[in-house]
Amino acid sequence: CMAELRELNHLYDTLKKHANFEYISFTFDPPNVVERIRKKYGITYKIFSVSIADCGRLSRNMGYPVSMVVDSSGRIQFCKTGGSMDKEEIKHRIFTIYYPQSVSK
Repeated sequence: CMAELRELNHLYDTLKKHANFEYISFTFDPPNVVERIRKKYGITYKIFSVSIADCGRLSRNMGYPVSMVVDSSGRIQFCKTGGSMDKEEIKHRIFTIYYPQSVSK
């Protein structure tokens, strides 16, 4: 998940002007850690600290990281568990899968 931060932030910056788009992140890290990471990586999207149990519930206990596209009615349209450490693969996945899923709804 840390490896994806730069590209996720870029995705957010690309889509934040779309009226039907909202990007949020959930973590079980405490708020002070979140703030330190936000500053270190220049993250501009919302990050919410929740309990580890709630993180598990939100990820449907499938592991981390989990990427989801949810439509305006709250239905999950896309869900993928796991990530990559390869920055080019991350960029490719985000802008060929997540981006089209986000703007097509």
